[in-house]
Amino acid sequence: HVSASRAQPRRLIVSPMELSIVIPAYRSEQTIVRCLEAFRAQDVPAEIVVVDSSPDGRSAQLASAVPGVDVLTAAERLLPHAARNVGVRASHGELLLFTDPDIYPEPGALRALLAAWDVSGGAIAAALTAHGRGYVERGMHLAKFDLWLAGSAPRPVEIAPTCGLLCTRAAWEAVGGFREDIMLGDTVFGWALREAGVPVHLEPGAVFRHDHAGTWRGLLAERYAR
Repeated sequence: HVSASRAQPRRLIVSPMELSIVIPAYRSEQTIVRCLEAFRAQDVPAEIVVVDSSPDGRSAQLASAVPGVDVLTAAERLLPHAARNVGVRASHGELLLFTDPDIYPEPGALRALLAAWDVSGGAIAAALTAHGRGYVERGMHLAKFDLWLAGSAPRPVEIAPTCGLLCTRAAWEAVGGFREDIMLGDTVFGWALREAGVPVHLEPGAVFRHDHAGTWRGLLAERYAR
């Protein structure tokens, strides 16, 4: 197997070209501006690449208005992991952060992710909490992210959701990127990382807030599809 955790000595990121944040978008106009502004407000410089495949272009228009964000538009609908692969190929950083357009990182979250990677290498998963405080949103969050909750202990995890996953470009290349034809591409990606000798660790000091804008009916349909 190819070990993707090899390469140069680890160190904290200091250049915006060393960290690339890749965000797929599809009908994300309710949350994408707040998401991008939250990442832009972090104390770590980064390249931000949004790949939008919405049919109306509204998400791309809103993202393009945020300074320092590169926006790519797809001619057809892309599943999230296909969009992530497109974004990686268009980006330049040696470290890649995969996230979603409905994620708001708390202050210092990126630096905590990078500090954890600086210590352990491999891939680092962010801790996740619900942005809304209502019982429906909290219930949806627990149903989807109970393995990576904010407040958990730091520990190895078998897989990590791509709403908050940091890894090297070498790791992404070693496993052939994401499988593009299924919604479970992040799970398959995590399995492939482990097979390639790249451990995944949860970093509870890096908290990402997930804005669940859906409904129980939508959640059940999405869980069934997965």
